[in-house]
Amino acid sequence: MGFIKSVTALNDWRLFVEMETGSVMVVDLSHKLDTARFGDLRDLKLFRSVSTDGDIVLWGDGRVRLMARELMDVVFVEKKEAL
Repeated sequence: MGFIKSVTALNDWRLFVEMETGSVMVVDLSHKLDTARFGDLRDLKLFRSVSTDGDIVLWGDGRVRLMARELMDVVFVEKKEAL
């Protein structure tokens, strides 16, 4: 069993993520778009192709990948910046 139950693309490069635990979160990836690794996600069609295999968030049949651990790192950075 994976960690991520489902993932849905929202407006403004945000993701709605439902975890297997029942927790849900909205993750803002807009600040990642300026990096070489995630820059392809500026293509809205690619961003909206998001899916998960339970452990990894995938775009474009795996062309861009984000591990569950990395997803949580983004969430923790957002919370730290909000404090």
